[in-house]
Amino acid sequence: MKDCFGREIDYLRISITDRCNLRCRYCMPDGMSGKLCHEDVLRYEEFLRIVRAASRLGIRHLKVTGGEPLVRRGCPAFIGALKAVEGIQTVTLTTNGLLLRENLDALVQAGVDGINVSLDTTDPQQYRLITGDSGAGGAEEASAALLEAAKRGIRVKVNAVTMPGTDVLSLISFAREHPVDVRFIEMMPIGYGRLFPDSDNRRLIARLAEAFPDLEPESEAALELLWEAAGREKAFSFAERHSLERITKKHGEGPAVYFHIPGYQGSIGFISAVHGKFCSSCNRIRLTSTGFLKTCLCYDQGADLRAVLRDAGPDGRPGAASDSGRRVKQTAGCTDRTSGCAEQTADCAGPDRDLQLEEVMRAAILKKPAAHCFETPDQMTEHHEMSQIGG
Repeated sequence: MKDCFGREIDYLRISITDRCNLRCRYCMPDGMSGKLCHEDVLRYEEFLRIVRAASRLGIRHLKVTGGEPLVRRGCPAFIGALKAVEGIQTVTLTTNGLLLRENLDALVQAGVDGINVSLDTTDPQQYRLITGDSGAGGAEEASAALLEAAKRGIRVKVNAVTMPGTDVLSLISFAREHPVDVRFIEMMPIGYGRLFPDSDNRRLIARLAEAFPDLEPESEAALELLWEAAGREKAFSFAERHSLERITKKHGEGPAVYFHIPGYQGSIGFISAVHGKFCSSCNRIRLTSTGFLKTCLCYDQGADLRAVLRDAGPDGRPGAASDSGRRVKQTAGCTDRTSGCAEQTADCAGPDRDLQLEEVMRAAILKKPAAHCFETPDQMTEHHEMSQIGG
C-alpha cells in the first residue's frame, strides 16, 4: 500500500528477539538494559499472523533481525514459515555470523533468499574491542561463515558500521575474491550511537575513488554521490566513459547505493541515512520483538500490535473485553527480569481480530512521517537502544 506521501510500503523488518551474543560499543556495551520477559516477546505464530495481514496490505519483502536472530531457537524454521505466506516474495536474514555455520543447512532448507552479516572489521583485536567478544576467533568465525554461505549459493552482504578508523580496503577484499557485496552504514544517533562522532560515508567514497580511479557507480544516485564525495571531474570522467543505461543494477529492496570496482566479483555499497537522506523513497516499516510497529526509526510513533493480538477488544483498547471468542489469562507483570515472568496465555484467533490487525497496521502506515531528523537529534522522540528496536 502507499502511505500519505505516495511511497509504496512493501518491506517489513522483523526483530524476533532483543537478545544478542555480542556487546558492540554502539549498541549495548553495558549489557542489556531492561531485558524482556519471555512473554513480552511475540510467539512465532503471532509474528506470522502479523505478516499475513502485512502481506494483504502489500508487504512483499521481509528481513528477520534481532538482537541476534539466531540465538532464538527455531529461527530457520520460522523463516521457512514466512516463505510460505502468500504474497511474500523474499525473506532475508541479518546476523553477526557467530551462529551462522551451525544453522546454515537449516537456513538453506528453509529457502532464505539472502543473508547480511554484520562485521565491522576483520582484525581480531579490533573485533574484540568493537564487539566486547571475550572469546577467541569471532572475526574469523564470522568471515568463514559468510564465505561458506556464499559458496552455498546464498546472496551474501557484509554490513560494516562506519566509524573512525574503519578499514575499508580490508573489508572490501571480500568483494574482490567472492560474489559478496560489502556495505558501509553511517552511524545513526540512536541509543549509544549518539555518543559516537559523526560518520560521513562521502569520506569513504572519496578514499575509494582515489584508490580506484575506475570506480563505477551502479545507479544515478551513486553517480550523484560520487560527484559530492570526489568532485565533478571524477563524476564527469565516469559519465564520459559509460552511459547511464549501463549502471542500473538492483541489489535488494533497501536504500544502499552501490559502486563496482573493475575485477571485483561483488559490489561496494553505502547506506547514508544522515548524509545521504533517502526518506523520499523509504519503503520500509519495522516490527519490534514485542510487537510494536514502527514506521520511522527516528520517532516513537506507531502501533502496538501485540495489544491487538492478545488483550485488546474490538475497539482496539488494551484490556477491553472481547466478544470475538478471545480467552485471556494474565497474572501480574514480570518482577524478575532475568528469570521470573508473568504467565500469559491467549487464544485470539478469528477473522475479526485479523481484520482489526490489518486496519491498525493500515492506519499506522498512513501516518508514516515524511522524513527522519537525524541531523537534529534533539528533535528525535525515539530513545530506545537499537537492540530493543531491531537492527
